[in-house]
Amino acid sequence: MDLTDYAKRIGKSGVSILGDMGAFNHKLKYDELVDYELSLPTRHEDGIALKGFCLYHQNDFSSLSDEQKQKLIEHHGMALKVIKAQ
Repeated sequence: MDLTDYAKRIGKSGVSILGDMGAFNHKLKYDELVDYELSLPTRHEDGIALKGFCLYHQNDFSSLSDEQKQKLIEHHGMALKVIKAQ
């Protein structure tokens, strides 16, 4: 049973996923990162809503080209920047 099956079985209408994207940056796989993120669906084939939060360290996100950043932001529909308090 996968997570969407479980959500459906317990009466939930969606699944939220937190993904740390640091591994792509660690391996310097920037193009693969963008391709992977753009391939992620927003709905599962059985109608379960999927909400993904792709997490980046600021330095990792800064390593992407402006074009790559724009593609990711447009695909997700929003970007949220969290700053550590001093």
